[in-house]
Amino acid sequence: MPKDEGNKAQRIAREAEGYYELQLFDDALERADRLLEFGHEIPFAETLRAECLRSLERYEEGAVAYEQILAVDPANVAAWVGLGWCRKRSDRLDLAIEAMHSLLEHRPNEGIGFYNLACYLSLNGEHDRALALLSKSIGIDHSFRRLAPGEEDFAAIRGDPCFRRLVEEDHH
Repeated sequence: MPKDEGNKAQRIAREAEGYYELQLFDDALERADRLLEFGHEIPFAETLRAECLRSLERYEEGAVAYEQILAVDPANVAAWVGLGWCRKRSDRLDLAIEAMHSLLEHRPNEGIGFYNLACYLSLNGEHDRALALLSKSIGIDHSFRRLAPGEEDFAAIRGDPCFRRLVEEDHH
């Protein structure tokens, strides 16, 4: 890429990031799309584009964007999480569950994968599996213990004695 184009791409990337931080997602998305027009792979632009689409609640498009990231970077945790997020909100809980299974295939000790899979399974009525995976996520990262009580996805299992034991602060 010629130097002038490189400088222009850097300026657009900074603008895109700034707009995203200000939660001006339409403007950030427009800049991310402009970056991609430079004709080479820009992982930052692809990721920003996917995040903007998710933030704009354009979940179907966001899912496609995350899938494009995963096609070149299948171990990208944030992209798997974003894909699951978009699939869940596109009323495709089955595909959200599949995304978390795929994440865990690539990153078998990823606490967020177990936590999100527990969320999705709870919503899917698979309460025993959800509890087992929530336990596993807490074993990997104790911060999930604090998140779980307020998680809407766990509404169906919140009253379960096993759930209550899992989220107790002094539980080890």
